[in-house]
Amino acid sequence: MYFRADDSFDASLVRAFLRRLHGIESWFNAQSSICFIASSLLFIYDGDAVRPSPEVTDGFPLPPCSGSVDKGTANNHVDDDCNGCQATDGSDSWWEDRIDLRMIDFTHAFMGSSRDENYLTGLRSIISYMSRLKPGIYKPA
Repeated sequence: MYFRADDSFDASLVRAFLRRLHGIESWFNAQSSICFIASSLLFIYDGDAVRPSPEVTDGFPLPPCSGSVDKGTANNHVDDDCNGCQATDGSDSWWEDRIDLRMIDFTHAFMGSSRDENYLTGLRSIISYMSRLKPGIYKPA
């Protein structure tokens, strides 16, 4: 529900967060000196942000859609083939300066000697779930 997976779903918002998540994943794949237990990720964005029309962003026309987003149906889900990280219609850049993703809650961070596979497992799970988001996935109670 946090990403409003309904008719107002914005796949470019999710793709922007997925790019940030992949950046954190890359860092965890490369480092082996710190292990994080029970830390959290804080996703920040303004859900009421007034977004320009899909055709124009910051006064510049957007390039045509590459096909990952089917504008004719409700299936504009994040493209699994690119792990949800590629911009498909040019509108993703609108979100880049309007979102933030932070790792928080470092009470249980410890020195380690190998990759933090537990954190990577949780991170990959979030990436997997977000990559499958699409409009209408949640039905109102």
